[in-house]
Formats: sequence, C-alpha cells, structure tokens
Amino acid sequence: MDGTVRNKQNPFFAKDNHIRLAKNQISKSLVDTDMFIASVISTLNADAAQLIIHPLEYGSMFQDRAGTTPVTESGQLVGHVLDAGPGDFHATAVSDAARGIFRDVGGFRYIEYNGVNTAYQTPVLPAPGVDKSQVFAGVRKLAISGEIVENNYPNGSGRFFLRASNLSGLGNQYSAAARGTASPAASLAAESSSSYTPPITNVLTSLNDIAGNLTRLRINGGAEIVSADGNKGDGNFNPAGTERLNYGARVGTSLFFNGRHYATLGPIVRFGTNATAAQIEAAEAYYTARTDL
Repeated sequence: MDGTVRNKQNPFFAKDNHIRLAKNQISKSLVDTDMFIASVISTLNADAAQLIIHPLEYGSMFQDRAGTTPVTESGQLVGHVLDAGPGDFHATAVSDAARGIFRDVGGFRYIEYNGVNTAYQTPVLPAPGVDKSQVFAGVRKLAISGEIVENNYPNGSGRFFLRASNLSGLGNQYSAAARGTASPAASLAAESSSSYTPPITNVLTSLNDIAGNLTRLRINGGAEIVSADGNKGDGNFNPAGTERLNYGARVGTSLFFNGRHYATLGPIVRFGTNATAAQIEAAEAYYTARTDL
C-alpha cells in the first residue's frame, strides 16, 4: 500500500464540493480585485494562526529586492511583493537573477517562473502553534517541474510541499505532502492522476492535518480529489519557528517550478483550524476567476 486513498471522506475536513462557479459569476476584470482579495482574506483569516498572501497588485509589487521601485507595468521583473495578510510576511526574490516577470495580459495577472532560477522566500515565520495547514494556488504548468511552495520539506518535522510533478519530481502529476515527527515516506504524499500534461492550467488545494494523518489534494475545485493517510507522527508545523515559505523552488536552490502563478506571487498559505467548506470555496473561486482555466 502506498497510503494513497482517492475520494476519501474524513471528518477532519469540510465536505468536498465540486466548485461549479460559472466564469461570469465572478468578474475577471481587475477593477474589483481589491474588494475580492479583502473578502478572501477576511474569510480565510477566521480561526487562522497565520495567513500569508501576496497579491499581484500595483503598489504591492516592486522591481528591486529592497522594495523601493514599484512595478508599474507588465513585463517588469519583480523582486519584492508585500504580504496582504495580518503578519506582514513580505516575499523577496532570493537574488536579482531569481526575479520572475510580471504579466498583466487580457485581464490575467501572473508571475512567470522560468524553471531555472526563479525563486522567492518569505522571512522566517514564527511557530504557528498548530498542526493543520492549507495551501491554495492557481497555476499554469509549462513543464514537469518542481516546487510550487514548500517550507524545507523533508528536512525536519512540521514540513509540507505542493509540487508540479509527482513525489520523485517526475511525471505529469501534481503532488502534496506534509509530515510531523514521522520520517519522510511515500505514504505521506497525495499524488494526482497523470493526466495533467503541460502546458495546462489548474487550481490546486492542499489540506494538511498532522494529527489526522491526512493530506488531501484537490484539483479544479474537486474535479479530482486524492488523499494520503500515512502516519505523520506528532507535533505542529514549523515547531521551532525556523522555517520560511519558499515559492518556486526548494529553499530557493533546487526543484524549480516552470510555469505561471496567477493572481498572487505564490500560493495562499494558511495555518490554523481545518478549513471550512466556505473557506475552501472562497479560495478556489478566487483562483478560478483569475486563471485561464
């Protein structure tokens, strides 16, 4: 047994509902972006210990890593993006060469990750004191590639990742994993089917519960749901308060992501109670409305 269970229901998580929001229900016009972001943040922040979100908003993006020269138009490099969550965990490119390109085209905003060296990091996050986390993302995968987000997985307890390939970094799947004190193992990783051949756009959700021994990966609002129920051990996420979020690469140095991340610099990451159905729906609707899905 590889620990993978498909469409498994579990009381630790909200009921899985296939998001059927028509595209005309939520405007892709970015006129309403601030209002929509504020609504999503308010919804996700309920019962959250930490909420990290870096919207691609003019005034929140900067060309340089120091955050002094604003991004003013499509095609500019992005070195620094402000966190719109309550913790002010702003994200910075790991080097000048690691900056991605911002695009604002046809009503879609995204960052291009080149699969070679594009990578961003937040500052070291304080220990959230919880054993549950959620990750929400809207991506276009341009090649079989690496980390969409991670926090130094698998090196230490309280780690997680969301990846644009399988557990081994190969194949057309998406995968997600989390661990507490247990040693890394294949049974901790939820892997999708192999039908996501790049180039392809998908809305991704990873729901992690260390105590519940569960990682659930949702794709396109629940069109595919796959779960891993291997023993994660004990403890909380980032228990020592020593880790940061890494977007686009493992600790900024390997397993680079090749593709686009829509609407935000990297995924929305929430540490707190298990997400409710309303919270999951709000986050997935946010990305569904702002990708070319």
